[in-house]
Amino acid sequence: MSGDVNNDGAVNLSDLGILSGGWGHSGNWSTGDFTGDGLVSLVDLGILAVNWGWTRPPGAPVPEPASLSPLAPGGMMLLRRRRC
Repeated sequence: MSGDVNNDGAVNLSDLGILSGGWGHSGNWSTGDFTGDGLVSLVDLGILAVNWGWTRPPGAPVPEPASLSPLAPGGMMLLRRRRC
């Protein structure tokens, strides 16, 4: 799941800590770059936030990070704010 940096089956404080350690630097999935753009940024934090609290059901297979890349644009759209 996007946001589960350490692949422990939950999106939680451990994942946020890893992402914050890579904040503003070049990175990959293991440092919090969920979009694959090579930078740990606000978009990656948004993806983690959208999935905050998610836990993998017992016995569920672990998805490959590359298979989640088509979901990145949706995460980016969630970060957009509407201005009136």
